[in-house]
Amino acid sequence: MDIKKIETYSDLPKYGSYVLVNGVDKKTYDIRMWHVCEMNDLEDGLDFRDTGQFYWLTENGTRIEEVTHWCNLPKLTNKL
Repeated sequence: MDIKKIETYSDLPKYGSYVLVNGVDKKTYDIRMWHVCEMNDLEDGLDFRDTGQFYWLTENGTRIEEVTHWCNLPKLTNKL
């Protein structure tokens, strides 16, 4: 996996893509771990450009903060 560190606006994934992000879910013990999130809000990207921070949301709406890295989801095959 190619893990990318988020340091500048250009380090963010493409909008509309689901990715793994490394960050903190403040509701679950403040533990840093990997979460599946969608990069879907241009406004968030603009917040990052202005402040260097923003939060991500998982599919069920859990807020993930302090995201420092991301990577693409692994490719799945139809073989079970």
